[in-house]
Amino acid sequence: MLLKEYDELNLKRGTIHSIHWKRTLKKGDALKGFEGRITKETVGNFRIGVEYANMKVNEGKVVGSLPYGFYELRNEIIYSPSSDTHQLRLTNTMGSNKPKVKWYLDGNEITKDELIAMNALGASQRKVGGEPPLVINVKLDDIIEIK
Repeated sequence: MLLKEYDELNLKRGTIHSIHWKRTLKKGDALKGFEGRITKETVGNFRIGVEYANMKVNEGKVVGSLPYGFYELRNEIIYSPSSDTHQLRLTNTMGSNKPKVKWYLDGNEITKDELIAMNALGASQRKVGGEPPLVINVKLDDIIEIK
């Protein structure tokens, strides 16, 4: 998705949307020999345009600026000069509707457990369970659809 395409969606801030994206794992996320061969596809409901500092979990806390880049479009699109990418800032919905993830190796669907057994995933991708991050950033180039 291009920045112009995203802007033309004219989404209302703070609303929940179904976001579908797909990305190819690179060095670090995929271990040696598997870089560029593993694809992770995610579909889930996320909020767009939520002010991080105004979230209830941050009440009474001092929050700093972005650790990298800057907001280019409202508080939704982050531009990262170091990677020359635009990223959409998404806030996890804390309900029971967890994002659905599919994994592919060389274009063929595979389970995460099978990838772990093959020693194909880096530490950041092997995590199981735990609390989902409050916010995530997804490259606009990886987004397939926003409903």
